[in-house]
Amino acid sequence: MEYKLFDIEGNIVASVGGTDLLRGKMGVVYPTLWWPIGISDRPGHMYTLKVTFTGRLEKQIYSLTLIITSPLITCVHCL
Repeated sequence: MEYKLFDIEGNIVASVGGTDLLRGKMGVVYPTLWWPIGISDRPGHMYTLKVTFTGRLEKQIYSLTLIITSPLITCVHCL
């Protein structure tokens, strides 16, 4: 399975893949966050997640539109 996350301009901003990968994590550097209208004059936007499954006889692609509402910050070496 292969997962690709596209921004509004069609650029790949994150991807991950592997054999039988049904669960995992992807990271987006500097995501454009979504918020209600009127919060900012810089609009947030939707992302498109494309999931590709390649079987022995066929290839299937699923698309899902999503938004990022808050960043998750993981600290590996915190002081």
